[in-house]
Amino acid sequence: VQKGECLYCRKPLTGKMQVDHFVPWSRYPADLGHNFILAHDKCNNAKSDFLAAENHLAAWVERNQEHQTELQERLVAAALPCDMTASVQIAKWIYQQTEKANGQVWVEEKVLRHLGPGWARCFAA
Repeated sequence: VQKGECLYCRKPLTGKMQVDHFVPWSRYPADLGHNFILAHDKCNNAKSDFLAAENHLAAWVERNQEHQTELQERLVAAALPCDMTASVQIAKWIYQQTEKANGQVWVEEKVLRHLGPGWARCFAA
């Protein structure tokens, strides 16, 4: 569902890769399948427990919307907890809290910046 690409750098997933909690576990400890993404180990380790910047958020929302049925079927078949609506509501909540706190988001390796109000447009579809 990610077209064989890392959600963060958009390069082909080759070599070492990891399953990442898009909304970090440290921010909201829930293992909902729609929150899982595949990333290069380097990208995931650089992101650490930061929220991802708006371009990554947009890619996550698009992936979940575009492949909603397939994701649901795969997650159920793998007996993984999944709830698309809850995953989206959790993401909206944590991004809203981060904006209110003037918090930073992860852009790429060693690059952080303050979250702006544009994040909410990622959910307007």
